[in-house]
Amino acid sequence: MRLCFINPPAISKFNRNGFIRQGETIHPVTGSFPPLGIGYLAAVAEKSGHTCNVFDLKTTPWISGKQILDLSADLVLISALTIQYSAVKAVIGELRGKVPLVIGGPHASIFKEALLNDGVDIVAVGEGEETLISLLRNFPGRLESVPGIIFKKNGNYINTGEPTVVNNLDTLPFPAWHDFNLDMYHNYYYGRRCFPVISSRGCPYKCVYCFKGVSGDKIRTRSAESIFDEIIFLKGKYNIGAVQFQDDLFTINRARVESFCNLLLDNKTDIFWRCLARVDQVDRELLLLMKEAGCKSLAFGIESGNQEMLERIGKKITLKQVAKAIELCNEIGIVSKGYYIIGLPGETAKTAQDTINFARKNRTTQLQFTLPLPYPGTELWDIGKKMGLPVEKHVETFFWDDTLTPYSFSEHLTPRQIERYILIARNIGQRNMVLRFFKMLGSAKPAEYPVVFLKAFRRLRSMMRVNFK
Repeated sequence: MRLCFINPPAISKFNRNGFIRQGETIHPVTGSFPPLGIGYLAAVAEKSGHTCNVFDLKTTPWISGKQILDLSADLVLISALTIQYSAVKAVIGELRGKVPLVIGGPHASIFKEALLNDGVDIVAVGEGEETLISLLRNFPGRLESVPGIIFKKNGNYINTGEPTVVNNLDTLPFPAWHDFNLDMYHNYYYGRRCFPVISSRGCPYKCVYCFKGVSGDKIRTRSAESIFDEIIFLKGKYNIGAVQFQDDLFTINRARVESFCNLLLDNKTDIFWRCLARVDQVDRELLLLMKEAGCKSLAFGIESGNQEMLERIGKKITLKQVAKAIELCNEIGIVSKGYYIIGLPGETAKTAQDTINFARKNRTTQLQFTLPLPYPGTELWDIGKKMGLPVEKHVETFFWDDTLTPYSFSEHLTPRQIERYILIARNIGQRNMVLRFFKMLGSAKPAEYPVVFLKAFRRLRSMMRVNFK
């Protein structure tokens, strides 16, 4: 079969249309990666003998229904985050009735049957690789035997149950990056071309703000050898010099991290890499080994500088562990980034100020403060619904302007008070803004300068709102 994968753009208030028109000048997207999910799906489909065309509408012009029909596509598969769904509906409107449409991704895993009313033919829930292979074997006549999908038959919704997940991630082929126009993704790290890699799926933790509807609660990890082999492949095929691990729990298995680092060192592999880590999973010995093996940066989800708030949101870390991890990174010379959230349920003026004070005292190299984002399918979303907050209405608003909140999850703080704390907190890291600006400018191509200047302007605007409000 011939498959057509579409990754829609996210439509923002800065770009209401979102799509690149035919004939429009296209510049590489700075700081953007090709979508891993579609990369894996195309890879497993091609491994089974199918032909794939991939259209990432962030980087390629809008493809019409006629163009897809000209490709003789048997199925069109659309990946969707909630923030992309305005664009998804435009894609569906162009293609419905012309070719069978399948939608998957986080948005599909949340809203399920409702999407069939928008004009798609099949909704794929959860992880997609095993579902896709089964769908390709059984389409169109035996859909009932495909686990993990929802479709309509004779006016009735047919739900085939839970999808089959890939328990051994080492069996998956590497993402089919050859199906993408990789020149349109301009992501460099320390001057080196950087690609995304994922080393695990699932998460056993239960933080109130985190969405796990696709990969689930069970952690599954790739072996150190599998990760190493992919890096060697990417270096040889695409001349990369850096890797960004996309999973939240890279350090969950210490022995695996040690084996991976030793493979890099034993083979004298020249690669820079960065990952996310939990503060309770690193110590001096491990960080020294990671740095020696090329790790340049670690990001920690800290969320709050108040211990009661950490317990309330289910983070299962202590402020002592956070402070120690930051201290070790600073001492060893690994760039550290701290992610904080202000405005979670139960937040007070005191806990917000505690977070600001903690971040000021325990200073990571980079800081990021955000509002709590109520993604559909999270406990935070459910809390908002119970509180009567209009969470559905403002999903895209939150994503595109995360200094403004139309409502508060805290009974103790108004939206304007939360915004004020966010902006004050962000001012902590402004001393690094000029250095980051020149670093971005140095790694950008001339065509990308407007994007760099826009980012700098938005940061300057945030500073002014704090200092002159």
